[in-house]
Amino acid sequence: VFLLSITCLAINGAQLCKNGGKKRAPFSCREYDECINGELVRKKCKLSEYFNGRQCDYLWFVKCVENNNCKNGQKYPRGDCNRDYDYCIFGEVVKRSCANNTVFDGQNCVTLEICKKAIEERNSTDEEVAINECIEGKTTNHPSDCTMYKLCENGQWVDKSCKTFQHYDSDTNECTYWSYNCRYGGPCKDNETENAFGRCSEYMECVKGNWQKMYCVNGTYYQEGSCKNSPCPLRPVLNKCSYFTEPGSLKENKCPSDQLFDSIERQCVSREDARCFEGECVDGDTTSVADDCTKYKLCENAKWVEKSCIWLAHYDVVTKQCKYVGYTCGYRQPTTTLTPPTTIIKKETCYEENEKRSVKGDCKRFQVCKNGEWTDDKCNVWGKFDVDEKQCVYFKTWAVHCA
Repeated sequence: VFLLSITCLAINGAQLCKNGGKKRAPFSCREYDECINGELVRKKCKLSEYFNGRQCDYLWFVKCVENNNCKNGQKYPRGDCNRDYDYCIFGEVVKRSCANNTVFDGQNCVTLEICKKAIEERNSTDEEVAINECIEGKTTNHPSDCTMYKLCENGQWVDKSCKTFQHYDSDTNECTYWSYNCRYGGPCKDNETENAFGRCSEYMECVKGNWQKMYCVNGTYYQEGSCKNSPCPLRPVLNKCSYFTEPGSLKENKCPSDQLFDSIERQCVSREDARCFEGECVDGDTTSVADDCTKYKLCENAKWVEKSCIWLAHYDVVTKQCKYVGYTCGYRQPTTTLTPPTTIIKKETCYEENEKRSVKGDCKRFQVCKNGEWTDDKCNVWGKFDVDEKQCVYFKTWAVHCA
């Protein structure tokens, strides 16, 4: 029994964490991991508290924004060689566990011996190539905590914490009190590239574990992993100058506060240079014509113009093209009226989960985006909702900008 207990403890926590150590859980303000007897244990602060990196404290003393911006299908380890790990599914992080006698090595469930051996080899390799791991003095984002960052010291990445109330801004690579862009993922792999938010004329490239901004040659735009001689794939949102959508997604993304989306360049630019998109539709878009499947509408100069398919072809609402076979018509479905008529109150739709907005005429109430609908909420006790900060403020309430 004694040997079995020792074995279970080793498998579950791997004895690889430092007792008493605490670390905020990925994408959460309330949850954290604490090392107890060599095992990481997930804990949660009270409803009125957030974890500040050291302990639970009243939420209004901890500037933390709940961010469920995890990548669907991504796995996040709970320390080194732990049986439990976090898994992202539909924007939410849930707990998963490896099978008995196996632990999570950061990618897969393996035996404890294999995991520990991999860590030893990794540490040994790190010591040999430490001088080339990163550029001395450079900083980059922490993989799961926006109040922390990584600093290159003696050729290795070292965890550092921002000052109280500060968050690490991935755009300026500095800790800041107010406007910041939180990026998760940690040090990147050399030569790896990714798009710059809201921009196509520039992109991000990994240089020695640190993301650096790069620029495309004039006339080319970053898409599908490289700069190409094709228009920027970002699309404006009709009559919403601050918003845009990305290829293959209907989610409306908002440009930074000092920028608007330019409908010609198709990227976020300074407010004074932005040419906002206004009209009935986006040029090049097509849609169906009610009651006639042989016709369709094409957007030209921001207005719908009726067109006809080639003879015997029909407009397919799925592919948005004229087809001879395998098409789906876009006829309007007949509507029925309930007797007696029933009034259905439908909540206003929203697109960005957990986004908040003010309620005009009430300084305490606000609305938050939950499951695609705006739901009512209000600040606690003496708090007031600030229109600019988009959060409840509990100090200097006389300076709060109410709706």
